[in-house]
Amino acid sequence: MEGSCDKEKFNKFILSLVIPCMNQYPGPNSVLVLDNAKIHHGGEWVYR
Repeated sequence: MEGSCDKEKFNKFILSLVIPCMNQYPGPNSVLVLDNAKIHHGGEWVYR
């Protein structure tokens, strides 16, 4: 991803590239850990 990242770009990245690679809990690759950056809050992908 080039340039700055806003909440919309971040959500699109998570939904299109990260979530498809994740598995159901408690399997491997089932937990996504984020820091407290404002763009990480309230994503439409939370609890999917």
